[in-house]
Amino acid sequence: MLGSHLLYFLAERGNNIKAIYRKKYKLDLVKKVFTCYSDKSTDLFNEIEWIESDAADINLLIKAIAGSHHVYHCAATVSFDNSNRKELINNNILIASNIVNTCIECGVEKLCHVSSTSALGAASGDEMVNESSPWNDSVYHNAYSTSKYLSESEVWDGIKRGLKAVIVNPSVILAPGDWNNGSPKFFKKIAEGMFFYTNGVTGYVDVQDVVKSMITLMNSPVTGERFIISSENLSFREFFTMIAQSLNVRKPFIPVPEILAPPVTGILKIISKISGKEGTITPDIIHAAFSKVFFNNRKIKEATGITFIPINESVKRISRIYLMEKSGKV
Repeated sequence: MLGSHLLYFLAERGNNIKAIYRKKYKLDLVKKVFTCYSDKSTDLFNEIEWIESDAADINLLIKAIAGSHHVYHCAATVSFDNSNRKELINNNILIASNIVNTCIECGVEKLCHVSSTSALGAASGDEMVNESSPWNDSVYHNAYSTSKYLSESEVWDGIKRGLKAVIVNPSVILAPGDWNNGSPKFFKKIAEGMFFYTNGVTGYVDVQDVVKSMITLMNSPVTGERFIISSENLSFREFFTMIAQSLNVRKPFIPVPEILAPPVTGILKIISKISGKEGTITPDIIHAAFSKVFFNNRKIKEATGITFIPINESVKRISRIYLMEKSGKV
């Protein structure tokens, strides 16, 4: 999702771009994202050099990256199914390692590695989390968080070897895109009718602010630093209500008490083991739903001067796009 929006803004600026993709059907989603911004989306899309490759194959990666000045690494497997924990962690570490090693071998000027706020070691109930918040092995971390933390370690190792790089740690990125995956799925679920909410808190940020921060950092002398990219800390109730109001549907109105989390998690684990499939709501998602984590965005503001788009504005814009698509006007 992030990569699609990043590509649009890089292309709009007239950059010469090479983009790696693994599955051809994903290009249709990129085209759809481009149409959210411009009536010249087809022209911008066609200016990109598309390379079918796999970041897990270092030989293919070298061919793709050779001759590049800047590299943006947005790829990672995302899952909250703990049954494939080892595979997910190993895959994301391998991709990050390959990207770092290839950048060094090909003499890339600078790398932007997209991590996550989940790699910061934040725990529910912590005070405001910043870039220096230490990773705590004694606290439970899901597979995705662990993979992002260990992937960052590959980048820090590359920096020690002379690679110029910046790391961005976005919170929940809000963007139009595939309404069946990632944060866009919130809009679809609430539009279809979602009655429940929890008391969890997390950070949210507009995809345009993430892209703007990445491009600004890459065109600056800053290197060897990580940056939290987050606009506002909101409860799930506040966030879901914003979406419901923008879509003109009933807001979630039934609170789920935290006391129900342990038995619900236990049931989900049993179902997962029996079926061998990842459910819509997994134990890790239940854990996140009740966590209260607050993120400090001071560092990126001071480094770039960015003014974040208010989350309510982001939600309204994405809701308009969702409704237009569903009405067939896009």
